[in-house]
Parts: sequence; C-alpha cells; structure tokens
Amino acid sequence: MPVEIEIYLPCRPEAVCDVINGVIALLFVIGVLMFIRVICKEYDQIKHKNNIRQKKKTNRKR
Repeated sequence: MPVEIEIYLPCRPEAVCDVINGVIALLFVIGVLMFIRVICKEYDQIKHKNNIRQKKKTNRKR
C-alpha cells in the first residue's frame, strides 16, 4: 500500500509544480545523506578515541 504525500503548491502550469517537487525531493535526499555522513564521522571519532584509550592502558601495564 503506497502512501501518498500531498504538498499543496498553488502553481500553474503543472510542469512548474513537478520541478518544485523534484527540487524539494533532491534537497531532502541531500539532507539525509549529509546526516548519515555526520553520524559516520562521529562514530569514527568515538572509535578512534576508544582505540587510543586502549593503547594507553596497554602501555601503562608494561
């Protein structure tokens, strides 16, 4: 069952509405990709910090 999302755009001709909808969809996709990129960078930073902590703990025990 596909869900239809309607955005009220009072514009004529219909081609203008299609372009505006395309731009909105493109901006949404770009936003989602940038959000995923930020999450991946944060994950890498956390993983890097944990690796450094583990190395420091190993060096202290020697």
